[in-house]
Amino acid sequence: MPGIVGIIEASESEKLHRRVESMLKRMMHDPGYRSGMHIQEKLGLWSGWVAREGSSSGRMPVWNETREICLIFSGEEFAEPR
Repeated sequence: MPGIVGIIEASESEKLHRRVESMLKRMMHDPGYRSGMHIQEKLGLWSGWVAREGSSSGRMPVWNETREICLIFSGEEFAEPR
């Protein structure tokens, strides 16, 4: 099932990495899904996502121009045409 997972904790990195991998594995029950992880050890952030192949959620994480702000998004964006 598509979605996001995460842990916010300052702890042993390998243990938290395995936990996020375990959560993602349980969500990967369709061959059309893809997953990814983003980890910021200094911040204690361990995150991951599962998305349908080709969806906007499959291109995570999204960064601003200076790579100071990161977005991990689950779902679809249906922006108004400009």
